[in-house]
Amino acid sequence: MIENLSQLVQYHDHQVASRSLSRLLGLSQSIVLYAMAQGESISQETSPRDKVILVLEGQLIFDLEDQKQVLTQESLIAIPAQKVHHLEAKTDCKLLQVLLD
Repeated sequence: MIENLSQLVQYHDHQVASRSLSRLLGLSQSIVLYAMAQGESISQETSPRDKVILVLEGQLIFDLEDQKQVLTQESLIAIPAQKVHHLEAKTDCKLLQVLLD
């Protein structure tokens, strides 16, 4: 069990910080906690597997194949495999990403 999930990763100016939780939870799936400083981004990417993203704090600009939307605290979104997507922190933002099998 993990208590205080958002406390496991901290904000750093001009950086995206991350922490893998897979081993801590004893799981084979990729589970990563991110802290993105305002204005920082994860460049366009695709994934071979579906993934879900849960916003824990702040606001995240989510771009899926050039369709943008702003996600806020407690927003949950699914990203299909092989779809081009991009993430940018509108404000300081923490999120949890889970790759699905």
